[in-house]
Amino acid sequence: MILLLLLGLAGPAAAAQGKKAKKARVIFLPFEVRLPGQYAYLREGLANMLASRVTAHAGIIALHQSARARQLSAYLQEGREQEFARTLAKTRADYVVMGSLAKDSKGTFELTTHVFARSAASVPRRFTRTIDSLDGVMAGVDQLSWDIAAKVFGRQRPKPAQTAGAGKAGANPFTTENPERAFLEKLYQGSELGLNNASGFSLVTTRRSRKIPIDLRAMDVGDIDGDGQVEIVLATDTELLVYRFVENYFQKVTSLALASYLRVHALNLADLDGDGRKEIYVSANNGARPASLVAAWRNHRLMVLRSDIPFYLRPEKMAGKRPVLLGQAGAPGGQPLGRGIYRLVRKADGSYARGKQVSLPSGLNLFSFTRADLDGDSVPEIVAIDSSDHLQVMNQAGKVLWRSESIYGASKNFFGTLSSTATGGHRRIYVPTRIIARDINGDGRPDIIVGRNRLTTIRFFKRLRYFEGSSIAALTWNGSALTPLWETRKIPGYTADYELVADTDRKGPGTLQLYFAETESSYPFVFWEAESCKIHVYEIRRKGEKR
Repeated sequence: MILLLLLGLAGPAAAAQGKKAKKARVIFLPFEVRLPGQYAYLREGLANMLASRVTAHAGIIALHQSARARQLSAYLQEGREQEFARTLAKTRADYVVMGSLAKDSKGTFELTTHVFARSAASVPRRFTRTIDSLDGVMAGVDQLSWDIAAKVFGRQRPKPAQTAGAGKAGANPFTTENPERAFLEKLYQGSELGLNNASGFSLVTTRRSRKIPIDLRAMDVGDIDGDGQVEIVLATDTELLVYRFVENYFQKVTSLALASYLRVHALNLADLDGDGRKEIYVSANNGARPASLVAAWRNHRLMVLRSDIPFYLRPEKMAGKRPVLLGQAGAPGGQPLGRGIYRLVRKADGSYARGKQVSLPSGLNLFSFTRADLDGDSVPEIVAIDSSDHLQVMNQAGKVLWRSESIYGASKNFFGTLSSTATGGHRRIYVPTRIIARDINGDGRPDIIVGRNRLTTIRFFKRLRYFEGSSIAALTWNGSALTPLWETRKIPGYTADYELVADTDRKGPGTLQLYFAETESSYPFVFWEAESCKIHVYEIRRKGEKR
């Protein structure tokens, strides 16, 4: 019965296509159907049905009955993401729709669609409908088609339902809502300034740069030229860029081209040579192997001090101690990560060599942890992001003292390149967003600042990840758990990087500036690469502190 109905609906999409120019071109990939029994025909049938109905409701041009759509789906299944991107470009599609049908633990069936748009400013959309049996599949697909037509293409349903809570005032840019519940929170809207009165902090001012047309990989903030003012250093795969906020204007200072073979995944500033100027440590790959570099401000310009360093690089900054440079090598056979994290020693010729190995629990990589004395007993704890993107606190022996329920530190960046993780068959290892340890509540012990990109995965394409908004959270250790101090308002974009620095104009200990980079696109990197970013600055002050 289902087969006959689906075959009968395979044709209307083309007939429904009008002749008006600039209609949205939407490619519908075959559904992923993982059900016991002979249901393979539903893969094409569900895609055809959805395409037909969205066409009828929204007046799009559906691209669904083609070998190319099947090929795109196969590329995703096989992890051949570069081929996917090239083939997608040939379709000239404005949107990609992929769906799945699966049986859940309750015995019901779940229809899910994910919609990606070419516009980087468009947030990926996910729609889900539950049906009791396969007899309800047509009604479920029809509901999904109206979800897409209404939410993506702005077409009104015949009888639109009243949205619960419509017309409520927007939330504050900061919230002290428990982060363990906040992962499922409503989208924060509005732009009212301030913090929850119970938080002990207030948001004083905000600034934002213009849109910068770059594909940002990483960012850090610090004084690189020794003039006492902070610079904002941005990294793409092809260049370093230096900016400043000068009298509330965002100005470019300089840029430096990088080697074309690099893929950058992290950037950190630190003054390791003690000259009062922070060097720029760029951690990067050349194919499957580490190929990092160090740059610095010398002779009134930005220049590379050392390139093609065979280690991933991260300066470690612990309260009361001089920063040191940590490194991690690759492994034989093109594996992205070797075993062991080491203190690196800079030799007389400018090269770097392994020093003493850092004693750490197994399973950590160079960017997944920081060490901080959270409880004030002079023995640092280890704060880490695990492989499932959960925040945890461990003691020196590796015993987990606490683990978050929500996701923290999720990122688009990863070790290696598309080709090194796909053709080499290696598991992709993502580089978490930075974990900052800083005393911000004035109790003499470090608190934790960490990003919260809302990670979404696609059930049958596990290598694809995208993000449904982001925020930045500050947490403090209460002896048994990390609990919230504040959290920024959720923004629709992806937070690529962030840093917290002391306000250089207002030296009060409770006045901080939170810099963060928001990118428009939250998509998987295999989709459209048109990208841009904005730099935000939030001035945060503990209540009671004066200017």
